[in-house]
Amino acid sequence: MEKSTIRANDFAPRDGRLSVFFKKMFEKKSDGFAAVFDGEVYVIDVGGKRDGEMLRFLTELRAEWLKGARSLADAEKARLEIHVIISHSHPDHVGALPFLLADPRLCVVELLAPRRSYRSLPGPDFLPELAAFEERLHGSLSLLSEYHHKTANLIELPYGKVYSIRPQKANVEIDIYTAPFDWSENEEAYRYLIENNAKNSIFYVDHPEVGCANGSLNGNSLWVRIRKGKKVILITGDQRADDAMLGRMIRHYGEEPFRCDVLKLLHHGTNCYPPKLIQIASPSITIFTVFRELATPETVAHCERVSTPYFLGGKNLILTLDGESIEAKQYE
Repeated sequence: MEKSTIRANDFAPRDGRLSVFFKKMFEKKSDGFAAVFDGEVYVIDVGGKRDGEMLRFLTELRAEWLKGARSLADAEKARLEIHVIISHSHPDHVGALPFLLADPRLCVVELLAPRRSYRSLPGPDFLPELAAFEERLHGSLSLLSEYHHKTANLIELPYGKVYSIRPQKANVEIDIYTAPFDWSENEEAYRYLIENNAKNSIFYVDHPEVGCANGSLNGNSLWVRIRKGKKVILITGDQRADDAMLGRMIRHYGEEPFRCDVLKLLHHGTNCYPPKLIQIASPSITIFTVFRELATPETVAHCERVSTPYFLGGKNLILTLDGESIEAKQYE
């Protein structure tokens, strides 16, 4: 696509509302979200490599906004500018990124991710298949310059810090919370992971003395807090809720940042999900990024008691916020 003098974002409605898109599942589980307000688009994870839902949402959004630009000669060349946040580098979160970067209708202006893990213990014990997850992300960065995006670099966010975005539009604030420290630097947990990987091919740490119940890629996930007026949406990563990783996040940042109206559950709402974070967050809406039949039954039962749960199986979800209320709509 040739360069256009206009952006698709210039033709977005300026109604002051925030819409957050939660994509449906392509396979068993995957994450992909987009916050849209007054011409700004923030994408949080993109789904797996065969999952085209996020790309479809973005290109349809672009087409809708450009309906008002049909009289302009180069409107068909206009690109949709997006900010991209990758919570962590597992394939069900980042696999579709090369397809977004190679689509000429899109233009990335900012790309954020956690600092790279699995590099603190090099040598014969290093697991190349673990590093390969992050290499998929870093290996796709050449597409930023090849397809003439506005950024050519990945911003790696430091551990234990909050990265705040204040767009000055629609009264929206975005805060990104990183893991308190690099979980791959826990030598005992890391070596336990290495020793057990050959036995069961599962990339999780499950060591009672260490207290880590998953691999450091999950443990190093970013959390994204989106506030519109009085309403807050919290999109968590893949930390597992019953281990030290959740406790460290809460002790490091305190409980207040994680109180919210909408909670995207940790690790898709599966695998040993106790009510601790739900009690802290006190959400009115909880979201499972998994088919209902694959969600942990105890988690489902708890969420049904305290909130309105949504399951992103075969349906997308759009939440619309005006700062005072939240409207939910699911569709295929």
